[in-house]
Amino acid sequence: WSLHVRDAQSPMCFTNGKGATKEAALASALGEFIERLNCNFFYNDQFWGEDLANAPFVHYPNEQWFKPGPRDALPTEILDEHCLAIYNPDGELRGSHLYDTNSGNTARGICSLPFVRQSDQQVVYFPSNLIENLFLSNGMSAGNTLAEAQVQCLSEIFERAVKREILEGELCLPDVPQEVLAKYPAIVAGIQGLEEQGFP
Repeated sequence: WSLHVRDAQSPMCFTNGKGATKEAALASALGEFIERLNCNFFYNDQFWGEDLANAPFVHYPNEQWFKPGPRDALPTEILDEHCLAIYNPDGELRGSHLYDTNSGNTARGICSLPFVRQSDQQVVYFPSNLIENLFLSNGMSAGNTLAEAQVQCLSEIFERAVKREILEGELCLPDVPQEVLAKYPAIVAGIQGLEEQGFP
């Protein structure tokens, strides 16, 4: 099953679900919907307007805003050494590159969200701009428990890492042996139908 769920009052808010049953597909779509609501994903590319730009908070009540340093230097309060090695390996990243695009309020500085580093439970402030522009839904997760959400989160990250390896390495899936395919006549019929229409 595959289905599409959207908010009738706000059509930009939608998700797709897949599953072996209609109920499983609906659960998949609703789980994705909750994830996207929790992470403000539905409107991540949009300017949210002056009211939100000047509200006490734009994304979350625990966000912090840090001003760039002299000559547009990165604020010392954001990221950690590990993150800086990834996002600023050549020292070219400037504070003005990280302004929050949802608020557009550059006077407030760089909107940063608190993330807990799992190795030692220390809080690292991460610019919302990096999340919006680089990660989208990568690592975004929801679950009935914290552990379930963490497993889902890691699965999202692994999924994209594998996809990147496949694309960058130009890897192709191996052919499934004919004797294995023969056990699944419906799949064989589907493949033949596609090939008859010109799809290899």
